[in-house]
Amino acid sequence: LDLAGKTPANFHMSFIFKLTKYLGCPPAEPIEKDIGCFDLMEGTYGHSTGAPPLRLSIEDSLSFSKLQTLNFEAVEQLKFSRFERKKILDHLLCYLDIHLGHVGQLKSRSILEEVLD
Repeated sequence: LDLAGKTPANFHMSFIFKLTKYLGCPPAEPIEKDIGCFDLMEGTYGHSTGAPPLRLSIEDSLSFSKLQTLNFEAVEQLKFSRFERKKILDHLLCYLDIHLGHVGQLKSRSILEEVLD
């Protein structure tokens, strides 16, 4: 991030994905091109029968898989609207909340949304 000069708009979301590995709750890697929907409870991609909001839409699942698999240098190439970025961040925070035992509301969330959008 220090070498980037300018903070990439998607950096914070990519960072959270990378952080899940160190927190012990990484989502499963997408294993095929037709990834299906991401299940927030299971942490897997597939054709699950779970109902929203615990199962993401195909579009959101594709965004998740892209953020999850790209390195920090490539993540800035992803073009998300402000609305898409907010929605993905909401899903990521929900995933963390489910898998880390309801850690509570992040105080920095509003800062992330304002500064990095």
